[in-house]
Parts: sequence; structure tokens; C-alpha cells
Amino acid sequence: MKVTDRNTLIPLPRVKDMAERPGRPVKGSQGHADRVSLSTEAQQMQQADAERVAELARAISEGRYQVDLERLAEAFVRKELP
Repeated sequence: MKVTDRNTLIPLPRVKDMAERPGRPVKGSQGHADRVSLSTEAQQMQQADAERVAELARAISEGRYQVDLERLAEAFVRKELP
């Protein structure tokens, strides 16, 4: 992919700054502030995902997580995994 318009790119440090300050405006390359916010539904999904990840991390660290090899193999066959 060739990028020709540098005005549409946000340098990496600015992206990191945006992640650390969710919901706060960040001045774009044109000098105006951009604002992004998640819907209530998206916030609830994000919270549910975070809880699921935390539970999986606990299960792995405690040795309770069991890999379903058959399900994993089927996912590879269906190309659902990279």
C-alpha cells in the first residue's frame, strides 16, 4: 500500500496519547479537535471482553485452561485462525 497524503496520518506517539486520554479531544493535523466516543453497547461489550480475558488469564495461570484440540483443528481447517 502506498500512502501519498501525510495529512491523514497520525504519528504513533499521538495515537498512544489518544489511548491514554480516552474521550478527550486531540488536535488533528488540520488544527481542529477530533473526538471519538463509544456507544453504551460498545462500552458494555468492551467490559465483557476485559472480564473474559481476565478470567482466561487466571485459568491459564492456575493450570485450569484446557485446549480443545479438535475445535482448534477445525478452526484451522475453516481458516478462522491466521
